[in-house]
This record gives sequence, structure tokens and C-alpha cells, in this order.
Amino acid sequence: MIKPLISVLIPAYNASKTIERAINSVLNQTYLNYEILVVDDCSTDDTADIIKKLFLNKIKFIQHEKNKGEADSRNTLIKNAKGDFFAWLDPDDEWIKKKLEIQIDYMIKNNLKVSMTGFNLTNKYLYNDKVVNFSNVSFIDLKYVVTNGSHSTALFTTLIISKKLVNNIGFIPSNYLLYVDWHYLLNITNLTNIFVLNIPLSNVFFSFSKGSKSLFNSSKNLINNNKKILKNLSLFLRFKFYSLIYRDIASVYFDDKKFLSSFVIYLFSFLLNPRFPSMIFYKRIGKFYYNNQNE
Repeated sequence: MIKPLISVLIPAYNASKTIERAINSVLNQTYLNYEILVVDDCSTDDTADIIKKLFLNKIKFIQHEKNKGEADSRNTLIKNAKGDFFAWLDPDDEWIKKKLEIQIDYMIKNNLKVSMTGFNLTNKYLYNDKVVNFSNVSFIDLKYVVTNGSHSTALFTTLIISKKLVNNIGFIPSNYLLYVDWHYLLNITNLTNIFVLNIPLSNVFFSFSKGSKSLFNSSKNLINNNKKILKNLSLFLRFKFYSLIYRDIASVYFDDKKFLSSFVIYLFSFLLNPRFPSMIFYKRIGKFYYNNQNE
């Protein structure tokens, strides 16, 4: 049987510390029928130099002449990919050797258009850089994406999706600075459920700090660009969705040391959904207090 061509898509911006690890994890795959596309979104570090020095003859490398943002970087990769399936990989994450082989075999056997896998997550805010295994989800539907926020988007680096489904979804609105993956998962699960192979095949390294202004603008875009989808949700699910967004904004305002704004926004998040406390928010308060006590 002919193995389908998989386009591995890596959007990169200021990823000089991790890009080599990410690309090598693809080159070491046991599945061999793939192409690697990397777009550099006008990085200000030496990301492009590292790629040109180490990988230029092994990948398709695209450089933006000016910084366009994550959404347009992903759109550039989609436009240039030739595979039957697209596999996303963030530049700070990595795959285990059999990731593509195991996942694409699973998809072919079950006639799936899209799938994700388990992963090992390193998150300095929630888990103090301990590896936590997330492999307990059997499928992801719209309700899961709406109510799990950044947890569901951590799965994005495990995503393999057919070109046909990508064409049905279309390109990503370019007005996002953040939440691109959350938007994309909303649009996938609005069309079909995403089945999850419960094996950790990726190592995900999560960090989060983009500034309160960027996050606030992207939050508005996430809501405005998905009004049709959100309109079909129950009021309860919409409140949970908004609560997640405001929780994230409160956390970043706290990082920016805008403590009063952070508290007011988090209180609003809590009122929208009292049953959904923010562990990230609590952890950041604790870490801030501990650091100041030990200075």
C-alpha cells in the first residue's frame, strides 16, 4: 500500500533555542514519506541562520519579508503544502520517533480525516516544569474545545488533518495575535469530532506570556470570528467559554503587574463560571509571593 504524503508544518518566530530539536524530531521519524515546511516570521534572533546552516537541503524554508503574525504564518504553510495530510508541530515542541507512523496507521485503519494523540506536557506555571502525561481523552468535540481552552490547544502540536478537511475549513483570519490554535480547533470540531489516540507521542513545552494588550485583542477576535459557532451553544457553555478567556487575560495582567485590573477581570471570570477556578492564576500569585518573600 502506498503511504500518503504528510506535510509537516512548523511556524517559527524567535525559536533559536528550540528549532533544531523540533526539526530533528521530524528527521528522526520512522515514517519516511513526508515533507517539512518551515516558515520564519521575520525573527529577530538567529532562527533563520540556524535553519539555513543545518537544514536547508532537508526542508522547504520560507521567510516572510516582514512580521505577519502566527495566523498568516500558518496560512503560508497551508498554501505551500503538497501532502495528503498536514501535521502541525510548534517550534518549541518535539515528537517521538514513531509518532507519524503510529498516528497515520491509526487514521488509515479507522478511515479518519483528523486525529490527535496523547502528549507529555511541561508547564512551568502549573507543574513547575514537571512532565505530566495527558493521554486520557478518547475524542474531542466542540464542547470539549469550548470548555478546556489552553488544555485543548496543547493538543494542537499532535494534530494530523487531511488536506480535504483543511480546504473545507479555509484559511485562518489574519487578525489573531494569539488563540490561533483555539480558533482552528473550534472550526474543526464544528464540522467533525477529533479522535484521540491515547499514546503520548509528543513532548509539549508550554509557556505563556505575550502581554495583556495582545491577549485582549486576540480574545475579541476569537469571539467575533466565531459568532456563528458560539451562537449555537447553550448559554452555560458560552459562559464557560467567556470565563476561560477572561481568566487568561487576568493571568497576563497579573504578569504585567497590573494587579487591580487582574483582580477585577478574574472576579468577572469567576462570576461567569464560579465552578471553574484558575489554577494558573493561583499558581502565579503563589509564585509571585514566594519570590518576593525570598528577595
